[in-house]
Amino acid sequence: MLNFPQHLKTYDETMMLPTPVTPLLAFSSFTRGTGRSTLIAALALRLAQNKRVLVVDTDLPSPNMHNLLGLGPSATKATLNDFFVGLVGLDKTLHTLQVNPSGALMLLPASDDTQQVACCLRESYPIESLFAPLQALCEHEKIDLVLLDMPSGLSDTTLPVIALSDALWVVMRLDVRDYEGVAVTLDVTRRLEQRPINVMVNLVQNHALEDVERQVSSTYGCSAYALPFVAPLTSSLESETRLNNLAHVLLEPQKLY
Repeated sequence: MLNFPQHLKTYDETMMLPTPVTPLLAFSSFTRGTGRSTLIAALALRLAQNKRVLVVDTDLPSPNMHNLLGLGPSATKATLNDFFVGLVGLDKTLHTLQVNPSGALMLLPASDDTQQVACCLRESYPIESLFAPLQALCEHEKIDLVLLDMPSGLSDTTLPVIALSDALWVVMRLDVRDYEGVAVTLDVTRRLEQRPINVMVNLVQNHALEDVERQVSSTYGCSAYALPFVAPLTSSLESETRLNNLAHVLLEPQKLY
């Protein structure tokens, strides 16, 4: 069993943040290759048709959200890397990708520069310093929903994000490593202050999606959602229906278990 760091048990108390106005939804996966970032991008694009959505790429060791959402490296100026080392304020890292009649899509990207990525791998970055300015930015930009992409696994980077989020969405595959990793992630999360926990089973093949949802929900004691392969812009009719339904779920008050 993972030994839970004692100092992380009191993040909600020690940070003394104001009551969040904009819901912060954290997306986790225990292993790489679950399609977590692609799924976030797909959901963000659909939500942004009617809501003001902000995606935050806290996966500094392996950033990809700027590519998935169409912000190429040449267009990426200030990033979260610059914010964490104190070069710019958080507002300078904000990129508006879409403005729709009833919504918008915005991104706080991480840098894919090899030197900056290497620096993140060598040194930790103060992820907890993100949240107070993030709430201020959300208030200024009238953001309806924040989707936080995290690095894979559990670490000193991912645990504060989970602790300071309003709900956790764990993305997994039908894989033995994911079964075990999700169990550990949920065990650690349930030791924090209560928050809704959901599991998304991605890349499902050769299994009925409803059967997968029932089995996973029963195993982990939380809401479960199953999806076939999805892409940010193009997918099958079944994928599109499931993504739209899941986007609606993200906007609804979620259950505590």
